[in-house]
Amino acid sequence: MGKKRSGSKTDKPRFKYGDRVKYHFGQHDLDAVVVEDRGGLGIGGRRLYGIRFYMSPDDIFYTEVPAEDLVPIPESTTDEAENARFERLRLAGRG
Repeated sequence: MGKKRSGSKTDKPRFKYGDRVKYHFGQHDLDAVVVEDRGGLGIGGRRLYGIRFYMSPDDIFYTEVPAEDLVPIPESTTDEAENARFERLRLAGRG
């Protein structure tokens, strides 16, 4: 039987569905949207999040990353065009 963790890293979610984040991918920082909270499935119980991001204007990708790899984007730094782009990311794959 597995050991029970005390003071688990998964107690309080850092992000929620729809939050805008930056994700370092290769040599670039990409803007992404949190689309899923996967919980403490990572190594050592790290909380994982599913995110969607653009690799090009027409290609939306999904990946799962630990919370430590994401940086929140303040709401006040976006304009209307960016809001529409993030909304498309948030809704991608729903149907």
